[in-house]
Amino acid sequence: MPDVETLFHMFGNRNRLAILTALAEENSPHSFSDLRELLRLNPNTLAFHLESLEYTGLVSHELVDNEKRRYSMYYATTHARELLRKYEITYGMVQLRD
Repeated sequence: MPDVETLFHMFGNRNRLAILTALAEENSPHSFSDLRELLRLNPNTLAFHLESLEYTGLVSHELVDNEKRRYSMYYATTHARELLRKYEITYGMVQLRD
């Protein structure tokens, strides 16, 4: 589990918070392309922030291998969703509640 300083750092960045909120909001995984389109982020920016969130255990991914291509599906971890709800952390107009 990340320490408090790391959590403040993760939640204090609007791009990371937008990614995390998007993943937690629907409680379903999103592909990199879906997130890029939804959040209108540069691919390098999105990759950097997903890596940071994954490193802290707030985001995870699974590799999908179908006949045509391989890609990752990203999702907010249970811990991340609990933290967002517990502290009523929001991004924009979205507020996660039980």
